[in-house]
Amino acid sequence: MTITADATDDIWEAEVEFLVDGAVVHRDFRAPFEHSFVAPQGVAELELGARALDLAGNEGVAEPSRVTIEPDADPTTELLHLNTLLGTSILLQIFVSHARDTTCSRVTGPPS
Repeated sequence: MTITADATDDIWEAEVEFLVDGAVVHRDFRAPFEHSFVAPQGVAELELGARALDLAGNEGVAEPSRVTIEPDADPTTELLHLNTLLGTSILLQIFVSHARDTTCSRVTGPPS
């Protein structure tokens, strides 16, 4: 997941701190201010926040947001093609898909 923050200052914003459940998990010193992370497994909800600091030490704090975490679904597998080659081996084409990833693999082995 990627969280972003917009920070402005009359002179210069020094950094943005990203908070998860109240704890600082990342500091970004350059716009665009963003942080990518993987939510811990088994967590159903997180509170996300951000705090901006300027060079004089002034700070601005964003109102925290609660987000619901939906667990990843198990990948799906589909047998696309099955051939017997010379009666000694089998060629399998397997298509595996997941929320963000797609892979097509070929597996050759003895018949079972």
